[in-house]
Amino acid sequence: MFLKLLFDTDEWLTLNELATQLNCSAKSLRNDLRAINEIFAPFSISTSVKRGLQLSYPENFTFDYIYSVILSNSLEFNFLELIFFNEHLKKRDLEEYLYVSTPTVSRLIKKCADFFAPLAIKIQSSPYRITGNEIQIQNFYVAYFSEKYLATDFPYSKKHESIFLELLNFVPQPFKNKSTHLNIKHLTYLSMVCLTRLSHGNLLESEPLPFLGKDLENKIMTNSMFMCDFQKTIGFKLTPLILSQLFYLYYKNDYL
Repeated sequence: MFLKLLFDTDEWLTLNELATQLNCSAKSLRNDLRAINEIFAPFSISTSVKRGLQLSYPENFTFDYIYSVILSNSLEFNFLELIFFNEHLKKRDLEEYLYVSTPTVSRLIKKCADFFAPLAIKIQSSPYRITGNEIQIQNFYVAYFSEKYLATDFPYSKKHESIFLELLNFVPQPFKNKSTHLNIKHLTYLSMVCLTRLSHGNLLESEPLPFLGKDLENKIMTNSMFMCDFQKTIGFKLTPLILSQLFYLYYKNDYL
């Protein structure tokens, strides 16, 4: 990848060196420079007739920002995010939301369907929704949201985050010991993806978990203030089934 080669070195690289590594022409790289500088700002490619190209960016930025921008500008991922949150959309709706033609939507769906096929995930039409292996579906979206939305962004409200953090207060101590800053972010997406899928009626084929006993379940279910906040924020009541679905994901991702 063009930007990755520049990011991985502090040295200047010539267009010919980059073109050789990327197996493309120097002319095509030169033509992309202006667009890259506009799309990925504040990352900027400096040019020198004698020395070549060098990437500059603020010290507090990492290459994660580049991935985030790529995902934000990807028609395929915008489509997948759209049908994740909205399971009632038909082809005409997709055309309007994505500002594309009918043939483009058809190609887009086929491309995504081909990508998902090895994961036993399907794209159902009229309305469009993701079906199939629920564990794979949720893991995909957790990974996607983690890459697209950086520390300052979140596709859900702050209240959603706070509800999840409240839920953490109920869980066993070994779980809390594993809850580092990075794990908390991952677990937040894990919870929100699971709850979004549950709100659309998509259940995991989970097995009973021995550590989710009646004591822990009752401790959560009898906390009327938390239960009220959960229902008001998430939009549906927290039940033993939903609780077991959430904890099953934590277990499958080795947090419990």
